[in-house]
Amino acid sequence: MIFFGGSGLTFPLWTLSAPFSLLLWTLVEGQYRVSSSSQPITASPGDDVILRCHVKPEYNIRALTIEWSRSGTLDRPWEVEGEEEDYVHLYRNQKDNEDGKIRAYINRTDLLKDSLRHGNVSLKIKNVTVDDQGTYRCFIPKLSSRVWRGREAFVTLKVLEPNVGRTTESSLDLTTPEPIDQINVQSDRHRHFLWISVVTVCFIAILGGVVLTLLKLKCGEQNVKQTEEKSILQRKALSELLLGRPRPFRDSTQQDHQETLYDGDRPPSEKMLSWRSFSRPSRTLAESG
Repeated sequence: MIFFGGSGLTFPLWTLSAPFSLLLWTLVEGQYRVSSSSQPITASPGDDVILRCHVKPEYNIRALTIEWSRSGTLDRPWEVEGEEEDYVHLYRNQKDNEDGKIRAYINRTDLLKDSLRHGNVSLKIKNVTVDDQGTYRCFIPKLSSRVWRGREAFVTLKVLEPNVGRTTESSLDLTTPEPIDQINVQSDRHRHFLWISVVTVCFIAILGGVVLTLLKLKCGEQNVKQTEEKSILQRKALSELLLGRPRPFRDSTQQDHQETLYDGDRPPSEKMLSWRSFSRPSRTLAESG
């Protein structure tokens, strides 16, 4: 673990990355969105099918409005049949609403009510016919989402003719153009990946700048500390020199010379001692002579 700081305050590196990680998580993973499979659902006339759709992350949507509508046929997926306000299924005020519902779907559609609190908005269609084939849109108008087109999802339903077996499904998929809703899903994923990349690069750049700044500050503090220590040692040495304190490894001649050299700054009593100590070796030499 790496620590930064000075003046008695230290903190680990992860404390810097925590706010940015939280921001990244909020931008990327913390957004509610309606999700569905990009693979079409295949059925035969008379079957009951479930158009799978749910909210990510899991969220209780029992109090929200849920709109299931149809967007035309597979050949013309965006040519809406009938009025724009017609619904395959409408859930509002915590109950099914028959207003504006397409006649062909009356008493044939249901939501999985017990799963709404878990974010499951899948739609069950009973006794499908060839006319039910097309692209269906699940839309939650009041879902709190900042993801691009995060309040809607699309599901494609294919209903095979009675004389067409399910073994031909793979060949049918090869010749059928990719639905527009699947292209939109791939486009959403591309934009999502792009946003993740941009946020990640910005996070790394900001974190790197913070780390470099702290390293420079730490190096600067060490240099200032070394300079102060050197200055203190120099002042201490100069003070000892001015006060005439004996330095190690000096002989008596050097000591007497230093005492005489700075004798003018001493009291008269110390001056006498200094001159005596300086002249004592001369008298000793004269007496011996």
